[in-house]
Amino acid sequence: MKSISGDRIVRNVLWTVTSSGSEQPCSRTGFSTRFSQTFSTESNSSLEATCTTVPVTAMEAALGARIEVPTIDGEGPHAGTAQLKIPPGTQTGQKLRMREKGVPSATQEGKRGDEIVEIKIVVPKIQDERSKEILRELQRLNPEDPRADLFKEL
Repeated sequence: MKSISGDRIVRNVLWTVTSSGSEQPCSRTGFSTRFSQTFSTESNSSLEATCTTVPVTAMEAALGARIEVPTIDGEGPHAGTAQLKIPPGTQTGQKLRMREKGVPSATQEGKRGDEIVEIKIVVPKIQDERSKEILRELQRLNPEDPRADLFKEL
């Protein structure tokens, strides 16, 4: 994920670019090292959105699930989490929004930005023959070709 709109993370510190172009550590947040290794920020009008990527299994993505997602609240063993609903049919790269789970606003008292969760589907490593049979049967039942339209416009 990238940091945009004046904020960036360097050496585990969230930096803000001022209107004069100089950079200074962002004083409005007291994020731990965990924050900068797990999250980035991007602008959402006047509020900051916190962004993270979360792995999900192919089954969770296909069928839908409720998963625990890290938030910026707390640190160490008391790290914050929130439940996120993964809709059935979720694709890798899809972004889901968790309202008001992001960075506290510097200008609006009591307001927080959102947390944007990018989904990364992790394909299982199949090692037994029974699992391979099940996947082959699934492929026969759902013969969808994701590349069908790839060459139509060439």
